[in-house]
Amino acid sequence: MVGDSESPGQGFPGRQGTGQGNNAEQSRVLGPEASSYTVEGLQPDTAVVLGVAAVIGQRIGEVVTLSARTNGNNGSSTVSGLRIIDVTSQRIRITWSPVSRATGYKITWRSGNGVESSRTVAADVTSFTIDSLQEDSSYRVSVSSLIGSREGYPTSLNTRTESDQLVVGTVTSLKAQESRGEVVRVTWVGVQGATAYRVAWKRIDGERFD
Repeated sequence: MVGDSESPGQGFPGRQGTGQGNNAEQSRVLGPEASSYTVEGLQPDTAVVLGVAAVIGQRIGEVVTLSARTNGNNGSSTVSGLRIIDVTSQRIRITWSPVSRATGYKITWRSGNGVESSRTVAADVTSFTIDSLQEDSSYRVSVSSLIGSREGYPTSLNTRTESDQLVVGTVTSLKAQESRGEVVRVTWVGVQGATAYRVAWKRIDGERFD
């Protein structure tokens, strides 16, 4: 894509990169017209965490992250299409694509101070509103499919509830559009006034999302 470049920039919140081998964090800075990016050169059945932040001048906004897994033998039970459709100071609303054999879904959200809550919903539910959250606080939201007594690999994203003091806006609707073979494509809805977007990704095989 025109205007992209390597950038060391800011990393994922709360995560320490090893800086070694294939698990090192990589990133690109894209132009203000960008609303998608394709991460290539991955391995099948590989878990990655991806983050996008808006940039205005020299200021970088809150990083919104999600997890994705490239297709493999165990990919069919993993929730895809997880994205945020609305964020306020006290509420996060998410949606996801259905899993064909799922008998239900488990939604888990964890605040930056470690308080975790979860809720189980029926198989025909593909959206959920998390209420009564703290203003200007970071949250990790995960959705996993339930097939009988088995729980699938969780798909996760990080976001932050709104604050009137937030200087650089946060991208919304961050979504993994496809996760085939060696490729993950992400899309997002941009921020008014952004001069660039920073996309970062890192392999997370062997790491837990908690």
